[in-house]
This record gives sequence, C-alpha cells and structure tokens, in this order.
Amino acid sequence: MNKLGIGNLMKQHNAGDPPYDWSNSYAVTDPHTKYTAIRTKLNDVQPTPTGPYNTQYADDGYAACLSAGKGVSFFLAGGVETPEHYFSEPNPCYKFQVTEQSGATAYMPLPFDPNWQRKIKPVIQMIGQHYPNLSYVECNVFSRREEFYFCDTDSDQAALESVAKSYGYPDALTALRKGARWCIKQFCKNFQCPVILVMGNPVPASMKDQGEAMIADLAARGTSHFGFHFGVSSHGLDNNSPPPNSNGVILIQKYSGQGYFCTYQLAKGQKDPTALLDCFTRGDGYGASAIESYQGDNEAYPDVVDQGNAIMGL
Repeated sequence: MNKLGIGNLMKQHNAGDPPYDWSNSYAVTDPHTKYTAIRTKLNDVQPTPTGPYNTQYADDGYAACLSAGKGVSFFLAGGVETPEHYFSEPNPCYKFQVTEQSGATAYMPLPFDPNWQRKIKPVIQMIGQHYPNLSYVECNVFSRREEFYFCDTDSDQAALESVAKSYGYPDALTALRKGARWCIKQFCKNFQCPVILVMGNPVPASMKDQGEAMIADLAARGTSHFGFHFGVSSHGLDNNSPPPNSNGVILIQKYSGQGYFCTYQLAKGQKDPTALLDCFTRGDGYGASAIESYQGDNEAYPDVVDQGNAIMGL
C-alpha cells in the first residue's frame, strides 16, 4: 500500500468567493506537507444548467500544486450545496427537505433519483477529464455534505422512507445503498486514482446499527467489485479519538490491512503540537495512507508535520 502522508486541508470554496491566489498559498509553498486537499461545491462549479463549468479555483490549485511537486486530492460537495436549477425543468430532481445539525432546514436531491443521476453524470465525467493526475478523489457528491450523512432526525427518516417507497424501493436504506453504489461506479469509471467513500451514518441514532451495516456492505462491495481502485475514509480524527471499536476504525484497519488506500481527516484544528502529533500517530496506527490536516495547524507546527510523515514512513 502506497502512503501519501500528511496533506493540507483547504477550506471549501464557495460560490461568489473572490479569486484565490494559489501562487502565494501555503498549500503550494509549504515544504512539509505532501499534498493538498482541494474542496469545492457543486453550486460553484455548475452555476447554470447550460453554461460553462466554473472550475477556475480548482484548475489553478491543481496546476500550482502539481508544478510544486505536491499531490492533489479533490472533493466536490453536492447534497445541500446543489444549485437550484437541478430542481427545475426539464426533468427536475426530487427536492428533499432535511434538517441540518444546526437545526436549520435545507434541501437536496436524492442519489437514487434517475433525474439527479442524469444531471450529475456529465459533471463527474468532466472532473475526471479535467484532473487526470489526482492522488485520490472523494465520491460523496451524493451525501448531504462531505461525509455520508443524510437524515439526522426520525421525522426526516420517516419522510425519506415514504419517498423511497414511491420510487419502488422497500425502504430508504436500500434506496440510499443503490444510489451510492451508482455514484461509486461512475467515479471508478472516470478516474484512474483511488476513489474514496467517506463514511458516516446516513440515518438517525435510533437506526445506528442498520446504518453502519449498510456502510460496511458498501465498502465490501466496493473493494470486491473495484479492487484497489476503491478505498474508504473516516473524518473525525482527533486527539484521543476515535475509539478503536468505532465503525470507521474497524473498516479502515480491515481494508488498509489488505492494501487498500484509506484516508483520515482531522475533526478540527488542534490547540497544541502534542495533540496534533497524537492525531498523526493515531491515524497511522489505524492504517491511513493519507491524513488531511488543517492548514492552520500545518503552518503553526511544521516540525510536527515532519514527525507525522516520518511516522508514516515518508
């Protein structure tokens, strides 16, 4: 299993953000990190249904990082970051209402909706053609946000159950599994690098076991069908966390031990170098091939980044 090492985790680029100067970015000039994790959003990349894609931010970052000898990973947020035109004619996507962790209401398409699949497919193809030399790509454009979260509340889950049945599925988890598998397949067809499923529990706490079982099934099917072209990621690496018996740790240890490319993302910025080093040590011990670390931490503690890469054998 190839190790990539510690990477700079960039903030997600939003629609309307001013141009970003990659030439002076720490993500490019930093000699300690091995790669840069570029993140953007579907409503930024595809502002209109028929106009040109807006890929300037990622294009510039991709080119600058590769020129500097750094690797690049890529994530495109869909879900609640889907542009409004996806829900308009022709062939509107189903507009599903979800409750965010903050309690706010948002809307997103459904990954098992054929209209969404028809609209997102050319976007996935475009990204694959645009960025042929990525170190890895995360495929969770179908999730509510970056991780595989969907419904946090029982009322949202009940609504999703009803919609899934209207599409001919016996239940919501079967529908979500089918939609996620379709999306994983599209990414594996269009990218040569490892395609990463970012884990998470798509159902409320009352259905925790069923949700974790579905994620485990997706991982098993992905590795079985796509081999080393597929891997998994867990977001939430923190000082003294997650515990070894968590679903994400179990799956990453399982598949990294078999040679699959697996990644971690830190839960948040760390307050001191000891905590940051604990994160890197923990992530490597759990089997990570790459660890996404916040740029502010990497700038503050470059020696710890070097230690982290050394722990990972780089």
